[in-house]
Amino acid sequence: MIGYIEYINPLSLEDGPGIRFVISTKSKKVSITSNELHRHILKYRHYYQYGGITIKDIDLEQLEFIEDLIRKCKMTNLNVCLILKEPIQNKKMLDYVDILEYEKV
Repeated sequence: MIGYIEYINPLSLEDGPGIRFVISTKSKKVSITSNELHRHILKYRHYYQYGGITIKDIDLEQLEFIEDLIRKCKMTNLNVCLILKEPIQNKKMLDYVDILEYEKV
């Protein structure tokens, strides 16, 4: 499944506990498949013993891509954090999320 990301930060100490792989989807700068992005995340896996991945600046048009990615991450035992501006109605997607935070406006 193809999605679009603005940037990634594979070794962030912000946006969740531990070392995190942070993904922003707010603008469509780079297209990537969920499989490619998941493989890229796994290259850094040894850093995430107490961390995981964080997806922030979520583009609501990409929820299907994000759900596919976080499902893959949970299948490989990675902690998943979403940082949202507004609630997401997709309860199935939230089943794969370990930490749910809301941005302070």
